[in-house]
Amino acid sequence: MESDGGRDRRIGKTRKAIKRALAKLMIDKNLEKINVSELCNIADISRRTFYLHYSSVEAVFKEIEDDIFSGYYNLQCRYNQNGKYDMQGIYSALVRGITNDLAYYRDLAKGKGSAELFIRLYSSFRSIRLDFITNNEQSTMYHVQTFLNAGLIATIFEWLCSDSPITIQELGDCIQRICLAGHKEFDF
Repeated sequence: MESDGGRDRRIGKTRKAIKRALAKLMIDKNLEKINVSELCNIADISRRTFYLHYSSVEAVFKEIEDDIFSGYYNLQCRYNQNGKYDMQGIYSALVRGITNDLAYYRDLAKGKGSAELFIRLYSSFRSIRLDFITNNEQSTMYHVQTFLNAGLIATIFEWLCSDSPITIQELGDCIQRICLAGHKEFDF
């Protein structure tokens, strides 16, 4: 008899294969032009298997976004303890996450839907950060967080799409220094 752990692992692997296949297809095609059959072909699964997990191609993309958002939110929770913000911890974890699945994130950044993904990411990251800031100047913080989060996402996307000689670790260190300066300047 199979344990639930084995079943859960298989489900996770199947969903991951579908998401990776979608990211690959989006390099050359817009989301709305991708059909379930070609997604299944790239993921090496049947249509029946696809529909056991998702209702549509758009649902896969929505889950990709949700995975990124929840990952970032969890980082904010983990590294914001007792009013102390561990920026080094957050950026180190962010770099590790990208490094662990570099090809996948490169495909997402290069995809036809990357502009839409970029906008949703920085908007969500900004909202998440604002939830953790206790500074009373919320109107100023909104714009500061727009700048910092849009810059963070744009820098990572640009690096993922380029053949830059700097490593992801060097990039993470640079982003951390820039964000730290912003945090010190605006006292949050």
